Amino acid sequence: MSEIHQSIGQLSKKLDISIRALRFYEEKLLINPNFIEGQRRYSSRDELRLRQIMYLKKFGFSLSEIGEILDECPSETNPEEIPRFIKERIQEQLFRYKCQRKKLDGIITNLEGALL
Repeated sequence: MSEIHQSIGQLSKKLDISIRALRFYEEKLLINPNFIEGQRRYSSRDELRLRQIMYLKKFGFSLSEIGEILDECPSETNPEEIPRFIKERIQEQLFRYKCQRKKLDGIITNLEGALL
């Protein structure tokens, strides 16, 4: 099966994403299009990765977090793993926030005691 390569304009329209955003994701090393005859060309793998980036952005992940998630969980081999990674990330964040809250509660208690 031959790989279909789309231009930046074609992919932009297909995914309803700006050309500027596509270039930005390339700059941040989230996508890596081929260059054919001096023009960016996007494969179906690139399109899938962009769809995943857009999906993960909806969950509020930063671009650096998205890069880590996609690097840890290569979608080409096992796309159904991404929701599991999202869940694990959220659980890790909740644990960190609970620890931070506990520390802050202790600081607040100490400050309140010092003021009385």
